[in-house]
Amino acid sequence: MAAGDASGTPFVTALISVRGNSYGVCSAGVWKPTVLLTAAHCVIDETTGGPIDPSSFFVVNPGTAFRITSGGVEGATPARVVQTFVTDDFQLRGTDVPGDDIAFVVLDQGVGDVTFSRLATTAELGRWLNDRTPVSALGYGFPSPASPTTDIPRGAALPLLRVLDDFRNSEGLAILSSKQSGIDACSGDSGGPRFVIENNAPLLLGNIAGGSCNGLPGAGVIGFTGMSYRTLANAALATAGLPLIPSRPQNVQSSRVEGTTTVWWDAPADSLDAVVAYDVLDTSGALLCSTADTTCSFPTGAGGVDGMTVRGYNAQGEGDANLVPTAEMLWPEAPTAKVLKASSKKKPVRIRFSAVDYPAVTSYHVTTPKGKVVCRIDPATSPLECRVKRPPGKHRFRVEAITEYGASIPSPLSAPVRVPK
Repeated sequence: MAAGDASGTPFVTALISVRGNSYGVCSAGVWKPTVLLTAAHCVIDETTGGPIDPSSFFVVNPGTAFRITSGGVEGATPARVVQTFVTDDFQLRGTDVPGDDIAFVVLDQGVGDVTFSRLATTAELGRWLNDRTPVSALGYGFPSPASPTTDIPRGAALPLLRVLDDFRNSEGLAILSSKQSGIDACSGDSGGPRFVIENNAPLLLGNIAGGSCNGLPGAGVIGFTGMSYRTLANAALATAGLPLIPSRPQNVQSSRVEGTTTVWWDAPADSLDAVVAYDVLDTSGALLCSTADTTCSFPTGAGGVDGMTVRGYNAQGEGDANLVPTAEMLWPEAPTAKVLKASSKKKPVRIRFSAVDYPAVTSYHVTTPKGKVVCRIDPATSPLECRVKRPPGKHRFRVEAITEYGASIPSPLSAPVRVPK
């Protein structure tokens, strides 16, 4: 990579295949101590189209120099590759970057104590693209087209240019970065990590799949995002004996009552058993609320918070996120009240009403038009109904939902009901 010396970084290693008198050098991100993220073309035999024999790989100590000798690779760790994981339909395309050019590699032992905190979510990818956040890249590639040697890692930060959901029929998302000052990916950088450090946490976005290595302006590094290949990642995690990554929470909703926002959702459809908690985050990735339930309330002030996300995560903090719709309403939706006619003055008036779509209701109040409470109903009651005795005459009622943060908008007045004399 035509960039600065990144020796000593714990997040990248060289993945070297030695087969007879030939060898191939790639890079890999240290996602877990025993799981690496790399490029699929680094683990596929270009002659047979099948996987390279795992025993032919050497894994270099992260962030350190290496040297290939007749006896193997100086600087390699004792770790050996157990299995590599690529998509079922992956096919090489000569010197072109193929679709789905991403792979996970499981090792028989760890290669370091310092790793990435977790995979970045698709919501974080969208925010970084919108903000043109520089995304770091690390690799053991050539320092320039004129210097075809590699032995140490180099790094640079490049802004995202585009996210592609249809790159050569790929199953996941491809990410394309623009060059800056001629910085580009070269031979040996393939498989290196793309990441962002946010709130002191290094988040692994994806890999380097290729680049032009010509030093000319324009589009440069292309790669694939790890979270968009969650199923493939989970296959590697299962082999490594690590918890699976849950999918994103479903059917996310939100509402705001005075200065408090409540967010609620349905549990993830996949790997639900792996979920240990949920986080609601703001646009900077800062924590707003954490819970083991599927609803969370927190103070946000009168203006609320836009651009929130919610994600369920496993014991290692891994999990995809979903966007939270903006909580524009100042109050929960009003209940709908229906008054059932009283047949005689000896019988009570029945007021039946609908529940509001809000998870933090503590009770319902039925009131007169002037606001006097005539009955209180537990929200768990079914049907939601109130019976009150009223004097002869014409009567109308309202219903409001009560939460610990305040009352909802009252319902419209019911149709009038006459209590006979």
